[in-house]
Amino acid sequence: GRLAFWDLVDRLCTRVLDFQLGIVCSLAVDWAKCRAFVGHGDDGLDLVGLEVEEIVTSLKGHTCLVTAIEVNWARARAAVGSGDGALVVWDVRKKAALHVLRGHRGSISALTADWQA
Repeated sequence: GRLAFWDLVDRLCTRVLDFQLGIVCSLAVDWAKCRAFVGHGDDGLDLVGLEVEEIVTSLKGHTCLVTAIEVNWARARAAVGSGDGALVVWDVRKKAALHVLRGHRGSISALTADWQA
């Protein structure tokens, strides 16, 4: 799992991080705190520190590659879609799945959440 950061104006790769994860399938970045959730092909979801270049924590429980991530950083919640059609809502602090929603017939390729509701 390599993350490449690009300067879109100069069209240059400015940094590459290699976290030794499976192929990166999804990403949600908190630029203010220099961290990101990385969904990858090893059926994993990892919170990584972008400055320290290390895995901070892992959320376990997905049975297929993680394909979509939407995060409410302030409330420490993540909605995560996977290749098996499952949508999992996580409490990030507790590393616990709050809800597992099934009903999609195929892979979830994108999602968005209204965290105000």
